[in-house]
Amino acid sequence: QEVENDVEIRAVVERATLLIGMHADGATESIVDIALKFRKPFVVVPCCVFPNLFRHRFVPSLDDDDVGEGDHASRKMVPVRSHEQFCQYLALKDSHFVVETLPFEGRNMAIWWDGVHRDGDDQISKRKQGADDNDTNNRNENIKH
Repeated sequence: QEVENDVEIRAVVERATLLIGMHADGATESIVDIALKFRKPFVVVPCCVFPNLFRHRFVPSLDDDDVGEGDHASRKMVPVRSHEQFCQYLALKDSHFVVETLPFEGRNMAIWWDGVHRDGDDQISKRKQGADDNDTNNRNENIKH
């Protein structure tokens, strides 16, 4: 929201050709959301999860016991608590995002996007609306898709 209200920050984002977050801690998700909103290429290397600070983050459970009757699409949603779940949460924000392992030790998962949507603007509008909405229920619904 600061980007929307601060003319200087907005101008910097609009002029940027790439947004980068290397172990950006609490700013990681904001970098991804701003990149989507302004259609800017980005790469983030998530580090800390901060599950108690960001309680709105949920991902589908990877546990086979949490699958609805005969339907893998109806997985139980669980809070993001681990680094792996955080990377999954970020990757689920848009189907165009790429997740890669970087060739070094430690937190080395990179999530990136080239800024291009290849399958129409409908998906962009839905995801952008979800990223801008502070309502936890709407956010959870967006990451299910």
